[in-house]
Amino acid sequence: MGRAPGYPLKSVDHALQVLATLQAGASVTVGDVAQLLGIGRSSAHRLLSALVYRDFAEQGVRREYRAGHRLPVQRAGSDPLNRLRTSAAPAMQELAAQTGETVFLQVLRGRDVHFVATVESGQAVRVGDRTGLVLPAHMVSGGRAMLATMSDEDVIALHSGSRLAADPRSLRRTLEDVRAKGFGTNVTETRSGFVALGVAVDGREDHAHTAVSLGVPEFRYAPNRLPEYLTALRRAAATIENAKPAPRTSAG
Repeated sequence: MGRAPGYPLKSVDHALQVLATLQAGASVTVGDVAQLLGIGRSSAHRLLSALVYRDFAEQGVRREYRAGHRLPVQRAGSDPLNRLRTSAAPAMQELAAQTGETVFLQVLRGRDVHFVATVESGQAVRVGDRTGLVLPAHMVSGGRAMLATMSDEDVIALHSGSRLAADPRSLRRTLEDVRAKGFGTNVTETRSGFVALGVAVDGREDHAHTAVSLGVPEFRYAPNRLPEYLTALRRAAATIENAKPAPRTSAG
């Protein structure tokens, strides 16, 4: 991700963020867009209506919006992201079965987290599929876990010029806490009613670029189950790391 422009056009930036989310194959509601962009529901509805008018989005029967025919969805079967999804799927499914809760696979791109895969809980009341959503890394559990593998200086530099970033001192304190505990949390910060726990998938690079997280409805979250959740999360993260496809290299 490049540096934020000196004179950003907020409405254009908002539209591009929604287009990126839809292009990844996600379905979003007005509420999802309002939370993603930090705007009112009426503004989110006007933005989505404009995209529908220009055929970049379409509305389904359940009032969810998805990519329209002028916005091709990226689903190439051989790209690295799909290979990551495929290799991580067994560990994600096992984690969901062990905990009874929804599991997310996330990747760090710039200062944002992209939700790239979901295995939903089988329980009637559950955290739903978030695949395709893009959120600021410092606001979500897996994003915090990945940022914590970076130096404070690199994290602050990454967020330079971002109006969505937390206060640098607050961000440092958050990441110090994540490093001490070994996991990130998100307690009703990006969506009311649920708690998320995230663990970084340790990579062979300078910092983690992948994380696995667990989403639990707030009313069902029991602090005494935290050790159980973390053991299962860390086991899944280790399995995903071992199963990750090696980067392709060109012959020559």
